[in-house]
Amino acid sequence: YVGKGDIQVVSVTTEAWRFPSITAWCPAGKKITGGGANCFTPGGSIWLVHSAPAGDNGWVATCDTTKDKNASIIVHALCL
Repeated sequence: YVGKGDIQVVSVTTEAWRFPSITAWCPAGKKITGGGANCFTPGGSIWLVHSAPAGDNGWVATCDTTKDKNASIIVHALCL
């Protein structure tokens, strides 16, 4: 994670076939204040189809690609 003071940004990444999805969790004692995600694919189109809080201490996101191939996602959780 990165951050100064009480704010921390936790980023996680994964790669999966067509629908990559992952959750970034805040460290113990921290609560989610926001988040977001980035999607990447080596070809075709890709879009973010879900990005939302996961309870009160995480951020979950999912991507979809038009091609049947691996794609990557990076999810960011802003924790306080």
